[in-house]
Amino acid sequence: MKIHIIYYFVLIFTISLLLYKYLPSIGAEPVVYDKTLGVEKIVGGLNYPVSMSFLGPNDIMVIEKDSGIVKRIVNGQVIDKPLLNISVDNRMERGLTGSAIAHNSSGNTYVFLYFSKNNVTLTGGEATTNITENDLFRYEFIDGKLANPKLLYKVPTQEARIHNSGKMVIGPDNSLYLMVGDLFSSKPKLTGNFPNGSIDGSGGIIRLNFDARPVKGILSDTYPLNLYYAYGIRNGFGMDFDPITGNLWDTENGPNYGDEINLVQPGFNSGWKKVQGIWQPYREWGEGKGKLFVNNSQLVTFNGKGQYSNPEYIWEKPVAVTPIKFLNSTNLGKNYASDMFVGDYNNGNLYHFDLNDNRTKLLDKHAVINKKIPNEDILIYNEEDYPACIKEFACSIVLYNFSNAISQKVLNISTSLTSGSGSKIEGKEYEVIPKKVYNMTSSMKLNNHVTQSNITIEGYNNKTSSWERISDCINNMYGPMEWTKFDCTLQIPDEISKIRPLINGGYSNETGKEAVSYLSNIGIINQNEFVDLFPDINYSDYIIFGKGFGHITDMQMGPDGDLYVLALPGAEDTERSIPNKKINEGAIYRIAKN
Repeated sequence: MKIHIIYYFVLIFTISLLLYKYLPSIGAEPVVYDKTLGVEKIVGGLNYPVSMSFLGPNDIMVIEKDSGIVKRIVNGQVIDKPLLNISVDNRMERGLTGSAIAHNSSGNTYVFLYFSKNNVTLTGGEATTNITENDLFRYEFIDGKLANPKLLYKVPTQEARIHNSGKMVIGPDNSLYLMVGDLFSSKPKLTGNFPNGSIDGSGGIIRLNFDARPVKGILSDTYPLNLYYAYGIRNGFGMDFDPITGNLWDTENGPNYGDEINLVQPGFNSGWKKVQGIWQPYREWGEGKGKLFVNNSQLVTFNGKGQYSNPEYIWEKPVAVTPIKFLNSTNLGKNYASDMFVGDYNNGNLYHFDLNDNRTKLLDKHAVINKKIPNEDILIYNEEDYPACIKEFACSIVLYNFSNAISQKVLNISTSLTSGSGSKIEGKEYEVIPKKVYNMTSSMKLNNHVTQSNITIEGYNNKTSSWERISDCINNMYGPMEWTKFDCTLQIPDEISKIRPLINGGYSNETGKEAVSYLSNIGIINQNEFVDLFPDINYSDYIIFGKGFGHITDMQMGPDGDLYVLALPGAEDTERSIPNKKINEGAIYRIAKN
């Protein structure tokens, strides 16, 4: 008997170990929700990779934050000898954090690296101080090696070890754009929107040519202010240029609120430390969401040369937004050409955005989702009965920015069809009492082309064991229509034990024009309490294109026109500055047509 008990406990212990070892990896493979696309792992075993660039087709350069190693990956194989091994200060967010590749007019290949260097000596009078310095170096890629290093830019940092940034991108003007965080400095800075502050080259986007000479100054002709393309930036890990307009966009990280996507025009002021997202910090040092920001007169404008504008997109609860990339390719399909893709670090999500006609705003229509997202109780009727919704409709969740800048959960349904067929999306089933009166509420907004958008209430008949229409709460609505609240009264018929809403987003009244219906707050008022009939819509999923990438650190379009994602494994950590326990398992993934 004693032997059996010991065996039992050994067996349980062994199973527990196996579960601990293998369960975290179950279902952890990255996925995209477009069934026509697939995700392929190109290479793994990378040690805390944070940036990648393409030297050529199937030839990728990757930098590792903590080790300071620059690796070359050819045809999916890591070359044994690194391109470079830099001794870096890798404490917290310091390290080898930025890279970019460019070609000059003579055909030379330049490699730019941004890293934190230890033991830089500053001499002031008779005293000397050892500090850490963030340096931007240019190298030449010659015969498979990085040679001829040249220092282009440096930012001393003596205080905290975070907000160093290092994201770089080559602009259409053949200039180098470098994002430098505010270094989490306690000193008031002019570029941090303190009128009497100092300027140290941080807290903005720096623009240089490849020889370190400033491009024409926007805010001033005096160094280092003449280098600033944008300012008022806390920290960020994403920049890219729109291939159609040439406009620069960035992603910026808030503290415990207000991650942003911004359109960055020359002289852009992002507002930090006076505003993040749409909120002013309630502490001077910025960590903590206060009231809505309404007083632009607090901001530094450099005599009108700098201009603040609101973010184009805000996450109230941070996702640690990281790379941003425009797909200048039709490889994933014409519907994604020139669209914006964004990744995050906290959740390993990949987001997709469309832009408006002049490409200065993000549309409320997002990625087409042709299958159910896990943890969402939104059902689309089967393809045989409702092929239009499956094939033509974009049924997705968006975070709509209302005029008062307060966001809420919104269901977005769109189509370009001009037939009478429509979408049909089910809400939650709600138990009711026959003959009792219930009040239902909802809100709706329609664009110019919507015809016959409806919200129908179905009831389950116990006698016939089937669902039947009992009311049209919103019937045959036509656009355009701004946000309008609708209330309707439901008298529950005999034999009906539960109800559910059915949403039909309508169809377009003009060939080639898209109809878009927005619906929000669809529910039952029961004893003065609102019961959400779409409770499982999680607005963190409103624009999700793919999931399961762990911690996304970079994203690039390859020479082949496909989308490449650089990521660390797992999504357990909530701060980008905390390395994952399995940092040596970083990987590159390729998203391409199946």
